[in-house]
Parts: sequence; structure tokens; C-alpha cells
Amino acid sequence: MSHDHMFEDPNELWETFNNPETSMLEKAFILFRLARSASMRKNFKEEKLLLESSIDILEALPVSDEVTASIVYHKRMLASTLCYNFEYNDQAVAVLDSAEKLLRPELMTEDKLREAQEYYTDRGFIMGSSRMYEGAVLAFQQAEKFASDLSDEIRLPWIQEFLALSYLEAGMLEEAEATANRARAYYLESDRTVDVVDVDAIIGRIWLKAGKAIQARNLLIEVRNAERALRGTSSVRNKMHLGFAELACGEVAKAEKLLLKVRRLNYNSKSGNYEFAFEAGAKLVEIYEASNRKHLADQIRAEDQAVNSRVKGYDDTNDKTNEAEEHYNAGEIDLALIVNSEDIQKRSDLGDIKGRQKAICNRMKYLSAKDDYESVVVLWNQLSEESIDVQEEFALPIKNFAMHALHKTGRVKEALKLFKKLDSDSRLEYSAQERAYAYENRARIELDKNHKGAATRYFNDAINTHLKAGNTARALKVSEIVLEITKTKPKEDPREKGF
Repeated sequence: MSHDHMFEDPNELWETFNNPETSMLEKAFILFRLARSASMRKNFKEEKLLLESSIDILEALPVSDEVTASIVYHKRMLASTLCYNFEYNDQAVAVLDSAEKLLRPELMTEDKLREAQEYYTDRGFIMGSSRMYEGAVLAFQQAEKFASDLSDEIRLPWIQEFLALSYLEAGMLEEAEATANRARAYYLESDRTVDVVDVDAIIGRIWLKAGKAIQARNLLIEVRNAERALRGTSSVRNKMHLGFAELACGEVAKAEKLLLKVRRLNYNSKSGNYEFAFEAGAKLVEIYEASNRKHLADQIRAEDQAVNSRVKGYDDTNDKTNEAEEHYNAGEIDLALIVNSEDIQKRSDLGDIKGRQKAICNRMKYLSAKDDYESVVVLWNQLSEESIDVQEEFALPIKNFAMHALHKTGRVKEALKLFKKLDSDSRLEYSAQERAYAYENRARIELDKNHKGAATRYFNDAINTHLKAGNTARALKVSEIVLEITKTKPKEDPREKGF
């Protein structure tokens, strides 16, 4: 499936913005779409300015439910970029505070409760990222309450996971364990095995901090084994905490081996997390100094300091991924594909699993833009679903591109089978945009089969989901398709209601 709409022509948007007939509300939405485009280009200064301008316009408009909801949503996005891209944590919190005053959950409508739940979830993440853990606890407590009011059994345990982590970081261990166990019970009841494993990793960390080193180590070993079976590899974070647990149990050699591996995995991959490398390094310094290996302690300390002093100013402008994206944005698809091939090879050589998955996802996008759906299918058939699901960030878009390509090449049964898997994937609940694309794909399949009733239903689901994702432009385009269908809509065939 082509994601060309994600790269709308800024000149056309500005032309519409400057048109005297464009309403002020639509002008605010145009600025928001331009901000999203700037964010995808990693031009965060432009994104920040555009979001601030869109909020200024909205706040000058007469009060209405649509305007108020848009202000809250735009401020959530502004707070996110202030925190994650600029580290302006205090400013981010101030923006969130101003948005909080506009929430009306006491009305107890589903829309207002959902808005409050999403707001407090974002607030919890931003507070946690800013290391304001007590604030994160308060935010996730509110998010949990509203998710419970909504009987949202998909998001509720997910919120509880992050509430448990916030309790852990705030030193509230009893509350952390109780909350983690609530999430675990939901996941267990829902047969969400991978999520149960993730919660067990949190419980292992709680036990370790509570001084239950042996229990923590045994549980974290089980988690590692489960991750290897389910994902093909164990997470670096869990390796690190298992190393800490081994050290707490007196297994120094095992701890050293694990922590050295954590440093190597995070330093030798561009997608690595240097924070993990620094944490592992600090423990290794303790190990080496305690065992009279001062020269190794000094070496680790010097290496970590050398990296730490350069992290913030790291420049990846020559990265192959960015170069390919620049060609794609300029409409130079063939050049994008050439650079992308080099990127995939480079990531493979580095052992950068996440980076390689991102490059493969981009390749599907570029091929789709050329309508080369056969090549997308060939690429899809080279991948195993297990390897795709290891990197959850790209699993959904890869499957959406594949489903569209399977449909376009006449492999309708395979496309529908993939839709079934996507539709039952719990992660789709947390990605409104990819859910919308999945509905669009299914609608187009039904339309080709002349099942206009079913197609209309799926297109309407796509429209609503695009709007929830803030993608007004795409929602409008899909609405035009629905209007064309409904002009000659026949009496609905009841057989269209199933797969």
C-alpha cells in the first residue's frame, strides 16, 4: 500500500491555507498536517513552530467541542515534541497542564472519557521520560481509572504495565507488584502470552529492587527463555537486569559476561540504547574495582565518558536511511531504491536488526510507489512472521504493505488471511493509523468483489480511524470514495457480512 499521502505537497497545502475561502479551523488543521510532515523529515524546529501556530489559531476561535478537542490533541503533540526532541521537559509539562484544564471527563460520554484516557497516558509517558516518576504515577493512575470506566480491556492492562514501571522507579514497590499482577491477570485471561512475558520482566525488576535477588534471577531467566522462544531473541533490557540479578546473587562471572554483551549490543548498533550501555558500564566498573582489575574499570569509565560527551551532538545526516528518504520525498524512487539496497546490506553487516527492519519497510513503501507489487510480494515471502514481529514498530506497516500488494497481484485469499491476522493483532489497537490502512485494504478487496455494502462499512471504519489518528486529509479522500459507492448502492447482500 502506498503511503504517498503521508508526504503531501507543502506548496499545495500552503496554497489552500492562503486561500481566503479556507476557514480558520481548516487552516489550523493544515498547519497540523504540515507539522506532521516536518516531524517525519526530522525537522523538529519547524514541527514545533507549526504546532504552536495551529494552537494559536484554535484558541482564537469560538468555543466548540471540535475546537476544544483539537486544542487538547495539538497540545499533546506539542508536548511530545518538546519532551522527546528538545528535552524541554518543564515546557512540555506546562503545555500539558494548560490542556488538562480543557478536559471534561465528568460528562461521562465515551468521547470525553477516551480523550481523558489518551491525555493522561501521554502525560504519564512524558513524566516518566522526564524522570518525574511521582507525576508519572499520578498520570497513569488517572489513565487507568478512565480505561476502567470505558471497560477498555485492551488498553487497561497496557496502562497498568506503565503504571507498575512508574511505581517501580518511584520506589513504591508494593504498589508496583500489585499493579503488575493486575496487568498480568488480564493478559493471562486474554491469552496474550507475549504480554505476560513482558510483565514478568517488570516483576523480576521489582523483586530485584526489593532484595529478592534469587527469585528475581530465576524469573528473569524464565523471561529470557520465553523471549527466545517467542521472539527469536531476548531483549537487551532483560539481559541487563538479569546481569544485575546474577551480580546480586554473587555470580560475578555470569554477570560480567551478560553486562559486556549489553554494552557491545548497544554500542555496535546504531539503533542501540546508550543509556543501557552506560548502566551496564557502571556495574562493570563496580565488578572490576571489587576484583582489583582497576585497569579494566578505568577503560570502561573512559569509553563511556567519551561516548556520553558526544551523544547529544551525534549527527546521522549521512545515514543511508535518511538519504533514501530524501530521494523518495523528491520523487526520485529509483535512486531511493538503490540507496535503500545499500542501507539493508549495511544494517545486515552491523547486525542492526531494528534498522534492517526499518529499511525493509521503506523498501516496500518505495516499491509500492512504483506500483511494483510483485516485488513487494517477493520481499514479503522472504520474511518470516516471527522475524517481523520481533520489531513491533515496523510489523504493522510491513503487513499492510504486503496485504495491499497481495491484493493487487490477485492473491486475494492470502490478502484476506493476512487481514484476519492483522485485525486480531492487539497492537493494532495502539496504532490508529495502521488500523485505518488495514480497513482501507479490506474495503478495496470487497469493492473489487462488488460487495459494495461491505466495502462501504470498511471504508467508513477507515474514515473514523483516520480522524482519530489526526489524518483529516486521508479521511476526506476516503470519504470521496464512499460517496461514489453510495450513489449506486444496491440492496445489501447478507453474505457480505462475513469473510
